[in-house]
Amino acid sequence: MKLSEYKKDYDALTAKASDVARHLSFAGIAIVWIFKSGEGPETTVPKLLLLGLGLFAASLFFDLLHYVIASVVWGNFHRKQEKHLTNPADDPDVTAPAYYNWPAICLFGLKLVAVLAGYVCLVCFLAEAWVA
Repeated sequence: MKLSEYKKDYDALTAKASDVARHLSFAGIAIVWIFKSGEGPETTVPKLLLLGLGLFAASLFFDLLHYVIASVVWGNFHRKQEKHLTNPADDPDVTAPAYYNWPAICLFGLKLVAVLAGYVCLVCFLAEAWVA
C-alpha cells in the first residue's frame, strides 16, 4: 500500500474518532441531565456527575480548539508558501516541519481523554447507585 493511502486512512480515522467523541460528549451531557435531582432552583447534580459534565464540556472545547488551531497553523503555512510563488497556478512540492502538527495532535488526544474520563465518571456513578 502506498504511503499516501496510509495518510488517507489516518485522516479518515481521526475524523471519525472526532465525530464519535463529539457525539459521546453530547450524549454524556444528556445522561447527566437525566440523573440530576430536583426541579428549578432546587436542582442538584451529584459531584461525580458534575465532574463528568465538566469533562464532556472540556472535550467539546478541545474539539473546537483542535480544528481552530489546526486551521490557523495550516492556513498560515499555506499563505506563507503561496507568497513565494511566481505563478499562482503552480502547485510545488513543499515540506512542512513536523512540529506544525503537534498542537492538533495534542488537542486530538486531550479531547479523547476528556470524553473517556467523563464516561469513567458516569460508570462510577451508575455503579455506586446500583450498589446502594
